[in-house]
Amino acid sequence: MAREIAAVNRIIENEALKLIDGCLQKGPRRGGKADAATEAGLSGEIGEAA
Repeated sequence: MAREIAAVNRIIENEALKLIDGCLQKGPRRGGKADAATEAGLSGEIGEAA
């Protein structure tokens, strides 16, 4: 994946890895009861839409 990002952005692979790591650090944290409730809510919405 890092190679593909490096090719698209025309950067070296090490810089692409830093970019990926930075994006992952900024992403939402997962864990605990909040995610279980969110997942339960999402599965209910999908079932209703189908």
